[in-house]
Amino acid sequence: NDYMSDKLTLGLEIEVAGMTECAEGFMDKVDNDLIYLERDGSVAGFEIITQPMTRQYVTGLFEDKISKGFEFLKEYNFKGHNAGGIHIHVGLPYDNELDFMSCLLKLKKLLYNLPTNMQDLLLLISQRKSDALKRWSDNTYCRKLTLQNCTSQCNRYELLNIDSRTRTLEFRMFNSNLRTERIMKNIEVVLSLLDYVETYYTVEMYDKNLFTWLDYVKRNEEKYPNLVAFINEDKTRDKLCEIGYIKEGVESLCA
Repeated sequence: NDYMSDKLTLGLEIEVAGMTECAEGFMDKVDNDLIYLERDGSVAGFEIITQPMTRQYVTGLFEDKISKGFEFLKEYNFKGHNAGGIHIHVGLPYDNELDFMSCLLKLKKLLYNLPTNMQDLLLLISQRKSDALKRWSDNTYCRKLTLQNCTSQCNRYELLNIDSRTRTLEFRMFNSNLRTERIMKNIEVVLSLLDYVETYYTVEMYDKNLFTWLDYVKRNEEKYPNLVAFINEDKTRDKLCEIGYIKEGVESLCA
């Protein structure tokens, strides 16, 4: 009963830093019908790239397909966190350009030009450092977004980018990681954002915000288990308290 069904596809680019001589060993540990590697000038290692995956595949099978490979990288002292990024490409299941652009506009209305506490929440969820925020989230030239200009005003290095080669929507905000549960958490962030804007959010609903999205995630823990597990970690809960994620009439995360 998914609104996007299997027409939605996801593909990942995961930058990892370490000895390139380990590439062959890594490929021996993963499903190499799913994954291939490329050199990337922005990271001292290589980029792990997946083939397009359906939602059912990525949430049900993907972690098992890659877990032994990432354990191998840890054994050889590879780095992910703060050594690169994770880019998630989404093939949206829309038959016409208007629906595609409408989804992009709603996402940008939700994620761009945020007040400080929402910026902090986005940094927390993406596990980025604050010095990266200006580059991919606080694009002031995107303040006056409309359906007509929501791509032309912005650049390929921001949070949301349309890849002109594949006509996919690219989420560029995530820090890299060698922990597969963190990779799955990032996938669930993307899926939950898409679900949220499609189900609840319209461009006219300017009062909606990332706290409301987080409420939606918590109400649907069965769909986003790795994201909810991350939210419930002590360090995350402490930060959520600092930025004011407290709802009246609901048990506080700070309790």
